[in-house]
Amino acid sequence: MVVFTRCRRPAQAGRTSRAGAGMNRMGEERKRPGAAVRWFVWLAYAAAWTQALLMRNPIPSDILQQHPLPFFLFAKSVHVCAYALFAVLTGWLLLPLRWRCLLLAALGLHGAATEYLQHFVAGRNPSLRDVGLDLLGLVLGVALTWRLWRDG
Repeated sequence: MVVFTRCRRPAQAGRTSRAGAGMNRMGEERKRPGAAVRWFVWLAYAAAWTQALLMRNPIPSDILQQHPLPFFLFAKSVHVCAYALFAVLTGWLLLPLRWRCLLLAALGLHGAATEYLQHFVAGRNPSLRDVGLDLLGLVLGVALTWRLWRDG
C-alpha cells in the first residue's frame, strides 16, 4: 500500500521571518535590513521628495518655452516613478498590511497636499493631473511589488 503525504519542500524548512536572516544561493546566512533602517530610508525619501516638490522650478523658463513637450513628459514621468517608488518602500516596511495600506492612503493625501502647497511657491503650478499621476504611481508600485505587499 502506498501512502501519499504532503511534505514541505526543503527550501521552506529553513526560511526565517521577514525581519530575520535568510540564506543566499551559496547557503550563507545574509542579514536583511531591520525596521529602523527601513524607516530611515522611507523618511529620508519622503523628506527629499517633498522638498523637491515644494522648491522653485529648477529649469529656466526660456528653456521650458523652447522645449515644452519633452519637459512635460519628463516631469509627469517623474511624478509616476517617484510615487511608485514610494509604494515599493512602503511595502518594504516591517508593518502589518493594514498599517502599510494606511500609509499608502496618506501618500495619496501627500500628493494632493504638495500640489496645493505649490500654489504658494513661485514658478510652480498646482495640477489635479499631477495628483492623478501620483495615485497612478502608487497603484503601479503596489502592482509591481504585489508579492511583497501580499506576503508582508
